[in-house]
Amino acid sequence: CADEERGKGFLMSCLVDHRANVTERQCHQYITKMTSIIFSDYRLICGFMDKCREDINTLQCGSITVGEK
Repeated sequence: CADEERGKGFLMSCLVDHRANVTERQCHQYITKMTSIIFSDYRLICGFMDKCREDINTLQCGSITVGEK
């Protein structure tokens, strides 16, 4: 994630995407905790959904339909 521009909000997303490669135990725990907080609190995710709706629809990553895993 060293190539990510600082202050643009991409670093945490990059770390979440690559958390399997994070070797520092405390960093991995932090990323896991932040992920669970962000995606378990509707107040945090609703802003994301509103601001990213077009990308979510374009990339087809908005939801899982019945029968998908």
